[in-house]
Amino acid sequence: MANPETIFKKFDVNNDGKMSSKELETALKEMGVTASPELLKAIMAQYDNDKNGFLEFSEFKKVIADMKAIQAATVDDTREIFKNYDKDGSGFIERAELKEVLAVLGIGNDETTVKAMMAAADTNKDDKVSIIEFAKIMAHGNLLNEWHNIQPAKGNMAEAVFNKFDVNKDGNMSSAELKAALKELDVKPSNALLQAILVQYDKPPKDGVLGLNEFKNLVADMQAIQGAKREEVLDTFTNYDKDKSGFIEKDEFKEVLKSLGMGGDDNLVKAMIATADTDGDGKISITEFANFI
Repeated sequence: MANPETIFKKFDVNNDGKMSSKELETALKEMGVTASPELLKAIMAQYDNDKNGFLEFSEFKKVIADMKAIQAATVDDTREIFKNYDKDGSGFIERAELKEVLAVLGIGNDETTVKAMMAAADTNKDDKVSIIEFAKIMAHGNLLNEWHNIQPAKGNMAEAVFNKFDVNKDGNMSSAELKAALKELDVKPSNALLQAILVQYDKPPKDGVLGLNEFKNLVADMQAIQGAKREEVLDTFTNYDKDKSGFIEKDEFKEVLKSLGMGGDDNLVKAMIATADTDGDGKISITEFANFI
């Protein structure tokens, strides 16, 4: 790719020290990029920092640097994929649109996942993904690979939330602290749900609070439940957990099956528990219930 200053001077036709959208289109063609109106709009929106409708040399230089980073990606393919997800034609993929991308890819689109992926893709931190940012991800592998790369960050996120809401810094999370932490994770728990969570995740010696590792286990399970269904699933679980043990046992599970119109004879209950009870402990946890329904 030619020197940015050489390209800029060549296509700044009127020599005013700035590049119009039309001049940018011609310059991009020189670099083998046929820019659609959508792509031009996205580039101008992303790189025209002073919003004067032109690119100065320093802004154009940044475009060139980013174009070099996406040479491994096919521009036409990237543009078509981007346009499919940029539903409102804004030139950016916003949070709601990214959520749809993640759902289609089977990555999961709960709020924690969306935040993590946005952090990976949104390099200029404007809370939206430009076509250039999107292309960079495509150039270095697909979104799924990017997701696998940031998995450790999600664990760090759980620890950060724990530290933030462990108000008295005793290394444990009380029921009140847990409630505030879950709200940070976009879950608004009822008192019954809080009780169920503590029962399930507060491991022996059962001190009525959650340590960091217990909280991390909870967050990992919450991430396994799709965001759109999460509160509905958790509330439903609480309704069927009649004895508030933090699990749905055989008799309670029979009621679940009846409510789903599946009947409640013993053979069916045994078969369905065998399907839902993935860890084989004879009872259904919150996560197993979410996966089952």
